[in-house]
Amino acid sequence: MFEESIRLFDEYYRAQEPNSAFNTRAGVEFRRRLQQLDYFLSEVRARDGALAGRTQSITGRMLVAKAALEERGLTWEDKWPADIQSAFDAPLDEPVDVEQLPFEIETLAEAFYFFTGRIRELLRKDKGGNRTLPGLGELPHTGAVRVRDMLVEHYRPDGEAPRGLGAHFATGDPQGPVLRLEQGEEIDAGLYVNAEQLAAHLEAKLRAATRQPGR
Repeated sequence: MFEESIRLFDEYYRAQEPNSAFNTRAGVEFRRRLQQLDYFLSEVRARDGALAGRTQSITGRMLVAKAALEERGLTWEDKWPADIQSAFDAPLDEPVDVEQLPFEIETLAEAFYFFTGRIRELLRKDKGGNRTLPGLGELPHTGAVRVRDMLVEHYRPDGEAPRGLGAHFATGDPQGPVLRLEQGEEIDAGLYVNAEQLAAHLEAKLRAATRQPGR
């Protein structure tokens, strides 16, 4: 998803190299962070897809078993014939660790949000009021930045933990894994939605900055 952002950043980097205000070290790190966001997202998609595939396989088996039972005048609650039970219990072609994969998805998603926070830091002004990456501006407090701030990173002024620690992580949503609060405001629209929004914002900023280097 961030391939275009990386391509545009390479153009931006070349255009900014003559600019004395441009911090090349920050530029190198920024590109690396974009690559890492893309990696985290692709790894989440792979694992999310594996879980979804397992769910579809189990659902398919349930439908086949239900039809086979009905052919013999039986219901789901009746004792199953040995052949139907054996077919239903057979190992899946691609076994999935239903405990490990959700853990990996959550870990990768949180890494995505933490690294989004680092990108935001690189885009902010330094102590002297100058931007190390001129022309790119700051990230708005929406989407991935909002999730990072409100559900993952910051402790509240009263010392309580981030709200995300009182939430649960849900997979299987078409909009991407979601960190949901048990009660109260829905903050996370889903990792895929947040990533798409972030990529679109960065692409727009990079296109504008490439046309007007140094501003």
